[in-house]
Amino acid sequence: MSDYTTEDNFLIAEGARGELYFLLRPKKDEPNHPYIIYDGLEKKCAAVSYSGGWLGGDLKITYINNINAGQATASITKNSATANVNFTIAKTDQTAPNVSGVAETIKGKNDGHISGLTTEMEYAIEPNALDRAYTTITDPNMNFEPGTYYVRYAAKDSYYSSPDTVVTVVEGRMLTVTLPQTQVGYTLSVNKTEFAYNDSLYFTFTLHDGYTMTDDFIAKFNDAVLPVHNGDVVVDACIEDIVVTVEGVADNTPPAAEIKIANNSWISRR
Repeated sequence: MSDYTTEDNFLIAEGARGELYFLLRPKKDEPNHPYIIYDGLEKKCAAVSYSGGWLGGDLKITYINNINAGQATASITKNSATANVNFTIAKTDQTAPNVSGVAETIKGKNDGHISGLTTEMEYAIEPNALDRAYTTITDPNMNFEPGTYYVRYAAKDSYYSSPDTVVTVVEGRMLTVTLPQTQVGYTLSVNKTEFAYNDSLYFTFTLHDGYTMTDDFIAKFNDAVLPVHNGDVVVDACIEDIVVTVEGVADNTPPAAEIKIANNSWISRR
């Protein structure tokens, strides 16, 4: 028996004597047969065996579906007689994606990103997740809340899914409230001076005895009016740093005075 490497449409010439065995088998340099790895090239991995010469005429060797992963077929044909052997082209591996986390801008805004994403990728939120736990990337610019993500190339025709790349999206900074540093005639407080995106804030305004709010009174946070009087006010859905100013609080206590009549005097005091 002899082994011959075949090419597409290779013809084995007629010999002086002997007969051909209709047998196709892997070439000796394909040790992983029948699992040959996809590489985008045609796979011609069959050899023909026969003994002695061959008097039956030319033979034709052909291949079917021998590029992409899946089942391929090699055939030897003589007139109406054909012998086939099937072999498998296995999927190939993919390298892990080159992606990195982009931090959330403000705590609670959930606007973090993963740089380098494509729609060929998918992610999970736990390590060693099952395939069904991965979510397909439909928008490379999609937002991510802070956390750790496991990103890989999804499996596709002729390719296995890739290993994961572990990506961390870092939590954003807190927003801040700045109240007037000097408060004369009133006290303005807030339930917290640092807050997350879209939080509510609770302000308390107390006017001191002897002071009044004039017609020009206004309390503002950034460019909006803070509707405070004596009591509490709630501001919902705060989405930026806040600076509060207060104007128009006046001292309405009359000044001290002394009245003298003859040798008697009266002093009015605050």
